[in-house]
Amino acid sequence: MNESIKLKSVYKYFELAEGQKLTVLNDINFTVSAGDSLAIIGPSGSGKTTLLGLCAGLDAPSEGEIFINGRDITRLNEDERAMIRNRELGFVFQNFQLLPTLSALDNVKIPLEIRGNAPNAAKLACELLEKVGLKERMQHFPSQLSGGEQQRVAIARAFIGEPAILFADEPTGNLDEETAGVITDLLFGLHKEMGTTLIMVTHNNELALKTGRRLTLMGGKIVEDIYHQ
Repeated sequence: MNESIKLKSVYKYFELAEGQKLTVLNDINFTVSAGDSLAIIGPSGSGKTTLLGLCAGLDAPSEGEIFINGRDITRLNEDERAMIRNRELGFVFQNFQLLPTLSALDNVKIPLEIRGNAPNAAKLACELLEKVGLKERMQHFPSQLSGGEQQRVAIARAFIGEPAILFADEPTGNLDEETAGVITDLLFGLHKEMGTTLIMVTHNNELALKTGRRLTLMGGKIVEDIYHQ
């Protein structure tokens, strides 16, 4: 099976005074196959969100190599990494990251509009918003939507570009238990339907158990790597 993500001897550290350094990630190695799902768990400060950002090309490692769909993104400049993020990756965040001045429909269209030449953006956005249960809320602004509805919009936006890989950072962290369950079902349903690789950071053990695999970080190191299925 093709590899979506591969990390080889990845380190992330920050130089401190007098030649000292703070190591956030220490010799990280793992591979995720296309279409698989992976949860990254661990206590606060273990390096989870830093690792997710490196995998997505939002930051660069201090050492090591990171491959997305076979390309070493550590050898690319920021513009090249940004192009990969727009064309091949999707993102769902804990705090939704919707633009407050745009409707739900316009928020979902953004990834395709950034690509340019997207005549079907509105049609695809409508279809996805209907799929996540927001057919009647397309023209509403984020301030007019509940937290769960805003996260549905964010999920629709993440999938509109048919990403090869979806990164989710605490996607249910700001939601009540019932709403979190709905969002989880949507996220995994679209992941399976579209064959998207799913990589998420979560504190929610029940959510982590729904993935095919779980990595546990502690002190910047992988201390456990478990396959669920």
